Amino acid sequence: MEWDSEPDRVEFTHCGLRCLILRGPMGSLNGYVELPESSSAWGMDHMWENPFEVHGGITFSGYLNSLQGESEIIYVVGFDTAHAWDLLPKMSWPASGGTYKNLEFVTNETKSLAEQIQATLPNPDAMELFE
Repeated sequence: MEWDSEPDRVEFTHCGLRCLILRGPMGSLNGYVELPESSSAWGMDHMWENPFEVHGGITFSGYLNSLQGESEIIYVVGFDTAHAWDLLPKMSWPASGGTYKNLEFVTNETKSLAEQIQATLPNPDAMELFE
């Protein structure tokens, strides 16, 4: 099957933000993006006040250990692809109509999330006006 040839972990940087894709326990992929403290979305309860649009909505916000081999712990927001309408590789559910969200799909959604987060950061050029 398609998921058998995909990696279980992918790390990359997009829009200057660290991104991570991990395979979950049901075999589906989850996408996470660093949320810097300078973001206007910092401190929100992302499960309830969600300024970001991704597949199934934000389903995780919290701290993850290092990305890309770094020793720091960073705050991330993320999404999963294990919803009622998704095909889960380790289950035969849903029996019909569900689709597997592959690595290409999750990478694109993760990049979209990074772009949305980047848009919540202060504009460095505009900040120079206040210095």
